[in-house]
Amino acid sequence: PMKKSQIALFTLLFLCSATLTAQVACPTVNPITVTRTTGGTGVSGSLPWAINCMNNVTPLNTIQFNITGAGPHIIQPIANAPFPTITKANAHIDGSTDNIVIDGTQGTGQSLVLAANNVKVNGLTLRNFASTSFPNGLVLSTGNGHDISTCQIFDNLVGISVARSVGSFTISNNNIGVDKSGT
Repeated sequence: PMKKSQIALFTLLFLCSATLTAQVACPTVNPITVTRTTGGTGVSGSLPWAINCMNNVTPLNTIQFNITGAGPHIIQPIANAPFPTITKANAHIDGSTDNIVIDGTQGTGQSLVLAANNVKVNGLTLRNFASTSFPNGLVLSTGNGHDISTCQIFDNLVGISVARSVGSFTISNNNIGVDKSGT
């Protein structure tokens, strides 16, 4: 038989784990919707949470945005809320549904890193990754078949970094190194 103190400890551990699970629960159908500009992998509705869910839940492969209010909606990776590397094949980050800016002004976190086959990124603005630690607007680290389109990629030390291990990729209809007006 369990002692009262053991029962109390077990109950406390159960409640804490249930709370953590509820906080980071992932959807089970596409798309995953980002609804906020702040938060890490444990904050529902944040971009790090959405990437983490997409990477780890089998049927999920699409992230869209629906953030309240007029854009642009600025999302900044920070030391305690970094973006997970995208490791899901056939993933799609679709920024065309909202005016989304991934901004590296803080200088404490990397932008999006693609490390799977056939990852598509469209409709995002990736800017201000200009620190020596995090210089890349976008990183293609591994995989084949990446498709980067209709993005604005500017004010970074390196617009798009492509590792030697990356096979085929398409970069089309983007403004790289210039602002939206093309200047």
